Amino acid sequence: ELRTHPVLLGECLGGALYINDFIRLARKAGFIDPRVLERSEVDVNDPELRELLGEARFFSITYRLFKLPGRLEDLCEEYGQVAVY
Repeated sequence: ELRTHPVLLGECLGGALYINDFIRLARKAGFIDPRVLERSEVDVNDPELRELLGEARFFSITYRLFKLPGRLEDLCEEYGQVAVY
């Protein structure tokens, strides 16, 4: 089982969430508009682990979460104050 594999757990891959599951959990906890700050794919270079994982891909994602009831819209509207490089 991948979720309980000791090396995958140690590398924070064994208990990884699907992106949309994380977003649902964040919203359920009161963070209405989770915003991605950084995202990068995690390279798995160990051939044995790569074989276990198959085609699965993993990402390290940093979110900014706001808990400001009644002060944020439910969809991110930036109105030009964000730069993407």
